[in-house]
Amino acid sequence: MLETGQSWWLIERSSHLGLAAAFKVFACGIKAFQRVGRFVKPTTRLMQLFGPKATGSIMELTVEEFRSFAKGEGIPSNLQIEDGYVLLRLNRKYDLGLGLLVRGVVRSQIRKSDIQQISI
Repeated sequence: MLETGQSWWLIERSSHLGLAAAFKVFACGIKAFQRVGRFVKPTTRLMQLFGPKATGSIMELTVEEFRSFAKGEGIPSNLQIEDGYVLLRLNRKYDLGLGLLVRGVVRSQIRKSDIQQISI
């Protein structure tokens, strides 16, 4: 794991990492987390790759709820977890990315351009 400012990157272990430490790093590997306000946010790409391994903080979406997200609407939730990021899973099968749960309402954190590419 490499920390750069407010972000953390997953990189493969290598004997060459010591040599690379002398350089200013812009990006490497896959961006895994970033600090957003008081939260540490996993990236959408990380959730799409590792979401199937998730065991908590998952919001199961119906097609109708997904369509509400696509319109920019928030969805009331009865998840019994503290405010923060949740994995959005469609039809118990597709890990789409993240939502932000604040005071019982989840709002999509997936880019609109990405949402528009999902056909259901």
